[in-house]
Amino acid sequence: MAYVANVEMVPVHSHHLAAVGYDAATRVLHIEFRDGHVYAYSDVPETVYEKLMSVKSHGAHFSHFIHDKYPAVRIA
Repeated sequence: MAYVANVEMVPVHSHHLAAVGYDAATRVLHIEFRDGHVYAYSDVPETVYEKLMSVKSHGAHFSHFIHDKYPAVRIA
């Protein structure tokens, strides 16, 4: 497993997402895309992260419930 900013990135099975990591202390969700770019999404509740990790389609869930819903910056 890789780390981004000291956050463990967990590989996921998705056409668009490569790995996901979450820092509960800062409420920052890290998403690594298949193209290699990594984004940090701020102020994401832990329940949103847990739901993302529990669904069958990580990419679809990300598109509907996270993308454009939380502030994001590209970090890699």
